[in-house]
Amino acid sequence: MHGTDTMYGVPTLQFDFIIVKLFKIINIFNINDKKGLYMDINFELYKVFYYVSKSLSFSEASEELFITQSAVSQSIKLLEEKLKCKLFFRNTKRVKLTREGEILFRHIEQAFNFIKSGERILEELSLIHISEPTRPY
Repeated sequence: MHGTDTMYGVPTLQFDFIIVKLFKIINIFNINDKKGLYMDINFELYKVFYYVSKSLSFSEASEELFITQSAVSQSIKLLEEKLKCKLFFRNTKRVKLTREGEILFRHIEQAFNFIKSGERILEELSLIHISEPTRPY
């Protein structure tokens, strides 16, 4: 990285890109609709939605998240109420995303990928800082 500006050991352009993406993700979780309604939705509800959508199974999601299947069902029901739309078609054997569920999943999946990317960068930075001598502030 000769001659390249860096911030916390990350090339500045890459760092700026990540910051812009993280602000966009934050806006996904703080939605203003056309009616001016503000939806304050707990991130944990989106997390449950993400795991159910990935596996298309309430029971598999409950195992992944270490919570009961009932807690998964309640979380999805609450998210659907807050968003005022159905996210899944359900029957005794299968779970399938609705059109709205598919749209939301694409956004939530992107958000989770960016969060994971941010965590990886922070982990790499902590490894860099461990290997560097401590500097006084």
